[in-house]
Amino acid sequence: MTLAHATHDAEAVQPRSVRDILRGNWLVSLPGVAVPTRSLPYELTSSRWPPTYPFFALVVATGVLAGVLGRRQGPVDYALAALGLWIALDLTIMGIGTATPPWNQLTRELLTLFAGLVLFRIAQTSERKLAIVYGLRAALVLCGGWGVYQYFVGLPFLLSQGYGSGFYFATADGTYRPFGTFFSPTVYGGFLAMLGIAVIATLTRSLYFWLTFVAVASVLLMTETRSAIIAFAVAFAIVLFQSGRARGVRLAVAIAAMGYAIIGYQFWKPPYVASALERLFSASNDADTSSVTRQALWQGVIDGLDHQGAWLTGFLARDFVPTISPYTGLTVARLGHPHSNYFQELYRYGLPGLALFVALLLAMWWTIRQGRASVPLSMNTAALAGVVVFAVDSIFNNSLSSLNVFVGLLLIAGLGSVPSRRKLDLGDR
Repeated sequence: MTLAHATHDAEAVQPRSVRDILRGNWLVSLPGVAVPTRSLPYELTSSRWPPTYPFFALVVATGVLAGVLGRRQGPVDYALAALGLWIALDLTIMGIGTATPPWNQLTRELLTLFAGLVLFRIAQTSERKLAIVYGLRAALVLCGGWGVYQYFVGLPFLLSQGYGSGFYFATADGTYRPFGTFFSPTVYGGFLAMLGIAVIATLTRSLYFWLTFVAVASVLLMTETRSAIIAFAVAFAIVLFQSGRARGVRLAVAIAAMGYAIIGYQFWKPPYVASALERLFSASNDADTSSVTRQALWQGVIDGLDHQGAWLTGFLARDFVPTISPYTGLTVARLGHPHSNYFQELYRYGLPGLALFVALLLAMWWTIRQGRASVPLSMNTAALAGVVVFAVDSIFNNSLSSLNVFVGLLLIAGLGSVPSRRKLDLGDR
C-alpha cells in the first residue's frame, strides 16, 4: 500500500484492532497518556509531589528503546539546541558568584528541552505514529474527564481532599474553575485545547469527530479560559478546511455544531456557559480586570528590562514580585508571572531567549509543512492545529511553567513529520 492509495487518511490504513496498533509499540503510547499528569490527584494518592522526574525517566527510557537518540538532526533539533545553549550560557554566566546560583532552574530547563526532543523524534517515527495517536486519545479522555469531575464535585470537596496552597482555582472575580491535573485552570485549559484539537483532527469518522468536538468545547467552557477557547476556535477552523469538512453542507453542519457548543447550551443554561461567554466577550473591554492586569504586567516587564538594562540577559531566576513590583505595583506583581509565554521568555532570558523561542515555533511549523507530502493528512493537520493552539494561547497564558505543556506540544508536532523525505506507509508492517 502506498501513500497515494492510503488517501492521506490515518484511519483508512490503520489495522482493525487497537491491539494490532499497540503490539510492539505499546511503550511509546505511555508518554502520550502520561503527558497531562502535572500533579497526582490527591483523591487517589497521599503523595504531594509532582511526578516530574519519573516522567523524565519514562521519556528517556522510551527514547532509548525506540532508538531515536542517534537520529540525524532537523530544524526543530537545531532550534531546541540553540535555545538550550542560550539558556545554559545565560544562567551559568549570570549565576556565577551569586549567593544562590540558578542550577535547579538550569537542570529543569535542559531536561525539559531534552524530553521534548525525545518525544518529537519518537512521534516522527512512521511505525509508531498510530500508537502515539491512541495514547493521546486516552490522555484526552483522562484529562477532560478529570476536569468534568472537578467541576461537578465543587471546590469545597476538593479543598477537603488537600488542594490548597499552590493551586489556583478562580478567575479575577472569584469564579471557581476546574484545573485538571495541573495547578491552574488557565494552564489546564490551554493544554486541553492543544490536546483536544490534535485528537479531533485524527478522527476521520464524522460521528466521533463531532462528538469529540462538542465534548472538548464543553470542558473548555467550564475552564473559562478565554485564550484557550479563542485558540481552539482558530485551530478548529484550520482543521475544518484542511480536512475538507468546511465545504457545502458540511460547513453548515460545522457552524451548527459550534453554535450548539457555544450558544445552544443556553436553552438548558448550565452556569458555566453563561460565565464563560461573559468572560469571552469582555476580553476587549477596557473595564475587564484580566485584560487590564495583563497589559500592566507586560508593560511592567518592558519597563523593568529597560530601566535595569537587562534586555540581553533577562532576569533569569529572579523573583518576579520584587523585580517587577516597582513598575506595576505590588498587587499586580503578586500574580507571579507575565501571563504570556512570550513575555515570560522575554522576562527570563531577554530578547535572545524570546527570539529563539519564536524560532522554535517557526521550526515546528516549517517541519510540519514539509511533512504534508509524507504524512497522512489527519496527522499532519493534528500537528499544525496543536502548534497553532499553543502559539495563540501563549499570547495570553503562561503555560511554560508546566513542562507537560511544552513536551506535549513537541509530541503533537512530531506527528506531522517524518525524519526523512521518504513516503509514510502505515500499511507496511
